[in-house]
Amino acid sequence: MKKSKPMTRSENMARVKNKNTQPEVYLRKLLWHMGFRYRLNYKNLPRSPDIYIPKYKVVIFVNGCFWHMHENCKYASIPKNNHDFWKSKLEGNVQRDKQNYIKLESMGINVIVV
Repeated sequence: MKKSKPMTRSENMARVKNKNTQPEVYLRKLLWHMGFRYRLNYKNLPRSPDIYIPKYKVVIFVNGCFWHMHENCKYASIPKNNHDFWKSKLEGNVQRDKQNYIKLESMGINVIVV
């Protein structure tokens, strides 16, 4: 039996999805069954939120722990290899998220982050 080689970071990152993740699909099904109607990845709003409920002016972002560096989360770690690159990349994501949330709230839209 052949031993498989360890997966490289590039191969691993290529498998990470940005749409239709398991938590996002679960949340969408829950919202739909509760009677909420929504738009997916609505491009007319900053950062095209995962879910937009126009009737209530609410956007929902389903953010991954790694990419959005959730506080006090064991999955929100910075990789040891190429540490400086990843630190600036992930901190940039957090800053951009905050700016987009402020833009949305100034438009009168409520922001929910899951």
